[in-house]
Amino acid sequence: MPLALEPNQTFKVVLESDKSKPKEEQPYFEFRFLSGRKWKELTRKKIGKSKDGADALDKLFELLKSGLTGWGNMIDPDTGKSIDFDLKNLDRLLTMSEAGELLIKFQNQAVESNDLKNSDSPSA
Repeated sequence: MPLALEPNQTFKVVLESDKSKPKEEQPYFEFRFLSGRKWKELTRKKIGKSKDGADALDKLFELLKSGLTGWGNMIDPDTGKSIDFDLKNLDRLLTMSEAGELLIKFQNQAVESNDLKNSDSPSA
């Protein structure tokens, strides 16, 4: 069955800058699969014309949030403690270029079969 129709299927994305870390320590983002129809709907709503750079960045983060179901191994550099998953904190974790890289990887939704994971959040 197509992945966009498989409830609870997700995939992990690791930023290029973190791939040299040991696998068990790599920070990762977990996304659900989106259908082509859902992507069209989101891009029509979210992209549009931006008023300024900050507005464009807000729209980028909103697109990421539309499929983000979790993250792991995110460590606060000030406290050394894990940062719990909360969509409100996404812009705290990423640089602008990392947000762009993450969106490209989310849009590609390319995963190896061993990277598929069942999640509590259904695909759309």
